[in-house]
Amino acid sequence: MTTRSQLFSPQFARVQRIALVVGAVALLICLIYAFLNGTQFFQSYLYAFVFWVGLSLGSLIWLMIQHLTGGRWPVPTRRIFEAGAMTLPLMGVLFIPLLFGLTVLYPWARAGAQNDPIIAAKGLYLTTGFFIVRQIIYFVIWSTLAIVLNRMSARLDTRDDPALRRRMEWVSGPGVVIYVLTMTFAAIDWSMSLEPDFYSSMYAVIYMIGQGLNALAFTAIVLHLLRNREPLATYATPPRFHDIGSLTFAMIVFWTYTSFSQYLIIWSSNTAELAPWYAEHGSNGWQYFAIALIVFQFFTPFFILLSRKVKRSSYYLSIIAGFIIFMRLVDIFWVIMPSFHPESVYVHPLDIIALLGIGGVWLTAFLWALGRKPLVPNNVPAAQRMQQQAAHGHSS
Repeated sequence: MTTRSQLFSPQFARVQRIALVVGAVALLICLIYAFLNGTQFFQSYLYAFVFWVGLSLGSLIWLMIQHLTGGRWPVPTRRIFEAGAMTLPLMGVLFIPLLFGLTVLYPWARAGAQNDPIIAAKGLYLTTGFFIVRQIIYFVIWSTLAIVLNRMSARLDTRDDPALRRRMEWVSGPGVVIYVLTMTFAAIDWSMSLEPDFYSSMYAVIYMIGQGLNALAFTAIVLHLLRNREPLATYATPPRFHDIGSLTFAMIVFWTYTSFSQYLIIWSSNTAELAPWYAEHGSNGWQYFAIALIVFQFFTPFFILLSRKVKRSSYYLSIIAGFIIFMRLVDIFWVIMPSFHPESVYVHPLDIIALLGIGGVWLTAFLWALGRKPLVPNNVPAAQRMQQQAAHGHSS
């Protein structure tokens, strides 16, 4: 039976300390800048927050999918997804600063916004009070799902209880539906309502696919770094990396399909409400971001991940995963920032500082959660079968 993991060597403990220091210093710089240029602070902070909360939510949805589907690929990755999901309470706290900048970020929150007939038609939804209530509901639900599943997983480590595994499935089934519903509204709240005249039924779907893709890529990197640590080394085998690579490949194709579908629908409709969004995001230098996404978030990883050799190699897969995470940053920047700077591409140093600030604190919380339980879950039938096969292979 696996005991509590001694995850942190001095090197990993140092990583955690560095992450905390970098995050705290960067957030302090952001706070100081908030008094100097509040507008830029809220814009940069929103961008950084959307990226990092997407990593937390992507971990949560993959965790629930694992409980529903089973198989062998969840064995070496479950603890990573559990730790990622456990950052959601922290992200709920880190969302609070944005509440002070609603009038800066969102046109519908400003005085006189109801004079716009489209905003007036959405007036019951686009109100400050209801917006705040929705955010509380989202993070309470997401955090509860993450905490409940983590506690059940910790109890499963202490005893082989099929009933407990079934309860984890019962939580995950409705949890997936709840995630889809709440994330649909959260995507509208956080970024689609930056331009309240725009709407798309595909918008939230693209958001969720991006979160799942981001979490998979991050997990591939973490698993590569931990692959030689026992007992994870028994389970982090080439076939498991191949599974992660195949899922990543599928998510890339799914992201491309939904993104192109949204563009095609809006292009063919050519309405006064929808067309300006793509005109704004496809001109004044922003079109190069769109081209980069097509080339580097679809074509490049698509063709590279066709290789079985690449998918089975943790080293090559982690490089592609790092590339995908970078393109996720580009994607979110392209979605959000033209709403603030439609006249030209504008990258402010605070955009990077905010990413480092929230990211440093996020990584600290992630590593803390990852070190609280064994790297491999106990009393999981697939893990037991894999261990037996590994022992049989060594004996033979």
